[in-house]
Amino acid sequence: FIKRFREWKGNLEVQVSLDGPAFITDKNRVSGASERIPENLFGVLRELNDIELSTKVKFTWKVTLQPGNMEEMNASENLVDSFWQYFLALEKKFDEVNKNQNVSLQKGSFCPTLMVPGKYTSEDGGTFAKFLRNLHKKGYSSSYGHRFRRIMDFSDELHKRSMFTCSGGDSNFGVGLGNLHICHRTFYFDDERYVKSVLKSGIGNWDVSRFEQGAIDHINRYYIVPTSDEGEKRRFFYIMRGHHDYWRASLAYVSAMMIELSRAGQVLNCYESNEELRNLFA
Repeated sequence: FIKRFREWKGNLEVQVSLDGPAFITDKNRVSGASERIPENLFGVLRELNDIELSTKVKFTWKVTLQPGNMEEMNASENLVDSFWQYFLALEKKFDEVNKNQNVSLQKGSFCPTLMVPGKYTSEDGGTFAKFLRNLHKKGYSSSYGHRFRRIMDFSDELHKRSMFTCSGGDSNFGVGLGNLHICHRTFYFDDERYVKSVLKSGIGNWDVSRFEQGAIDHINRYYIVPTSDEGEKRRFFYIMRGHHDYWRASLAYVSAMMIELSRAGQVLNCYESNEELRNLFA
């Protein structure tokens, strides 16, 4: 992908999905991933060393934790040090391997985020807050602390709902093999082999739960569109722009959903008859 753009004088950001040392990544993903992913990264760097780039390529870390990971580190604060030192060592090796002046790494971008979508409780929020507090007690900075310090700089923007919505289908799209996606989260949902393999895995993760609810069929029908079909792409853009740009469209959608849920007995009956309550919820 980078080679195709090497003569383009622009900026390309590459996200490296890595959750931490083996006690985290190998649990969240697959055994050996904590070693394999960095090996792949450094392999890419070695290839880029031999390529003359006009494009500026910046790598960033994408660290995703589950509540269980944070509970483990909260119980043994030495693991917090292991987590931090793991990424510092990788950043040091990045500098040693990288010889291309147009390739860089955003240092310190390994402050973790929570896995989304996810089913979280107030206890999980407390676990996350304790984890961040332990980071700060040890003198480690976090992107959350940085954001809170800058919150007043953006006080004029905080009322805009676009500041807090997903950028999928807004400023970002996912480009698959011949298809356009809202984001990378639906990659391979249009591959029957992938769907079948996940269903056989028996893992109680987000993918399986959504497949069982039949949402995958809905996604394939309306939200994964062929790049060669101009009509479908226009419909897709219209839907996504309507969701992101027009508040009333979003309110109307949520209101309609609440009526259906009320009739199905999934929410209180008052939502069917009370429009103000539905709009307040939306």
